[in-house]
This record gives sequence, C-alpha cells and structure tokens, in this order.
Amino acid sequence: MKGNRPPVILLLLIILLGCTPQAPSSSQNSNEAKPAETEFTVYQNSYYKIQMQYPKDWLVKADEAGIAAVFVPPLKSNDTFAESFNIVVDELSDPLISLDAYTASALALLKEALPDIEVSNPAEVQLSSSPGRKVVYSSTGPQGNKLRVLQVWTVRNGNAYILSFAADEEEFQNFQKEVQRMVDSFEIVEQPAEKPLEQVSGKGNIDPDLVNDWRIYSQTIFYDIGGRGASDISFRLLELNKDATWKFGDSKGTWEVKDIEEDDWKKWGSESYGPAKKVVLHNWNKAEADGPIEYSPFGGIDFFWVIYRVEPPTVANPGIIQMKFGHTNDDLQ
Repeated sequence: MKGNRPPVILLLLIILLGCTPQAPSSSQNSNEAKPAETEFTVYQNSYYKIQMQYPKDWLVKADEAGIAAVFVPPLKSNDTFAESFNIVVDELSDPLISLDAYTASALALLKEALPDIEVSNPAEVQLSSSPGRKVVYSSTGPQGNKLRVLQVWTVRNGNAYILSFAADEEEFQNFQKEVQRMVDSFEIVEQPAEKPLEQVSGKGNIDPDLVNDWRIYSQTIFYDIGGRGASDISFRLLELNKDATWKFGDSKGTWEVKDIEEDDWKKWGSESYGPAKKVVLHNWNKAEADGPIEYSPFGGIDFFWVIYRVEPPTVANPGIIQMKFGHTNDDLQ
C-alpha cells in the first residue's frame, strides 16, 4: 500500500469508528473468566514478512480495511467497546524518512484530528530489534466513552510498522500483560539464508522444497504485438520429483534449480523483484521453460513461475505465457 495517506490517523479512525462490538456469540460468552495463564500461538504473514505471538483464543482477521491483521479478544456480555490489536504495514512515499521525522508527523496529525487527545511523550523502544517509538493516549470514542490507545511503531525497509491496541479506558489495564507480550514478540522476518541444493547425478541441482505436486494459480499470455489474455487454467498438477524428473499431464522431462541471471528478467518481461533462484523445466513445450522461485521468509516456498514462449499454430499470435504455481489444497491443510 502506498503511504500517501496520513500514517497513524487512518488507523486511529478505524479503531474509533469500527470497533463497536457485535452481539457476542455463544462461544465467546461461554467463558468470561480469564484463565490463570494465557496460551499463545504464532501468527505469520508471508506477504508482509511479519510474525507475532498472540493469545490463542483471540479472533484473527487478515487484511481488514488496509490493516495487515486485526486481533480481537473474546467479547463479554457487558462489553460496550470491542478491544482490538492491529498491525499496519505502510509503504512510505518517502522511504528515506527518519524515525524522528515520521514520529513528529504522526503526532502532529493526531493532535490535529483529535483536539481532546491526551498523549504521552513518545518513549524510545525497540521493535523487532529496530529503534521505535511508543505513545499512549486517551480520546473520546464514537459512543462518548473514554478510550485508551497504545501505539508502537518503527521505520524499516521503506515501510512503517505500526502496532496499536485500543480499549475502553476502564478495561485497558486488564490486557496489559497480553499486549506487552504481543509487542515484544513482533518480528520483521528477513529473507532466510539459502539452503544448499541437492545434486542429482547427471541432471543438475534440485531444491528438496520443490519436490511436490503443484497446482496452477494463474496463467496469462502476453502477446508480442501488445496486450494480454487469460488462458484457461488446467486442473492438472505439475509433479516435481526427487529424481529431478517432472510430469504435467502427458508431458514429462527433467528439472533443476539455477541462479537467476540478469538477462532472465528481460526474457520474462519483468523487473527484478527479489528472487535469486529459478526453476528450469527441460523439454517443456518441446523446448525449455523457467521462472523465479518465491521463497517464504518462514522457510519453504510460497510460489514459483513457469514462463515460456508460444508460437502459431498453438496460439493465434506469438507471445510469452506466465504460469504461477502454488501449493495444492492438501498442502495447506
């Protein structure tokens, strides 16, 4: 998301306007007493490259109204405001902005938007091993109730990472222990070190993480004369085997993993966006196909691409087909 909007105000308005509770479900109402020790689990988001611990009984919503993730504790029958913990990853329009400049801009916008705000001086903290800032402020909610909000942010990799927790002022302290653990466990996950490839005699190197059945997520043809079209997606699975052979319907051949070269991006009709390895399929369409491998920052592979040329009479006009392969539904269970 491009960061031309005010950095912290959008999140605050979502908190104030979007968090009045719905009728609690029977499961949310069944146990209003807090357990002696809260059980935590791990949230991971490979798109934003973040992870964090959170209470296991909290509801998680992803990509809500521009927010990367929303965490909501179980509602009680007497709740007048739904507490929420939010993560925003905001791509900055000025990727070189300093943390101090970002903080000054955020606080100025907060005070301008909420004249009654009572905000603490920003404290210096660490967020995912990066310098960050923390503020706590009070303001009036949409129902006229007094709200308490905690926000912690840092600026890194051209993004602002903003963690926020909002609660009714009387309930704020009741969540202090859980919220602090969430903030402390938040991590911006860097790309993992490359694992060594395995040599298959006479067939090149393979990555064991690619040995699997893969399904097509998208298939697009880009014509040499300009324009593009969506091709029918096959339900066949691409089998990549540990003996470095592949099978796709009646077609088969051998595969290997190589380093991406600078000319590959031009051949694929794309700008470089990070991947360093490519899968190469020999005897694909009686020639060769290859494409970048998108590794997950949490280990393993999210997607890979198979890109190849097609000519008449297979198609009406020559062009390049880009096929995106990902995990089957069985892999995701």
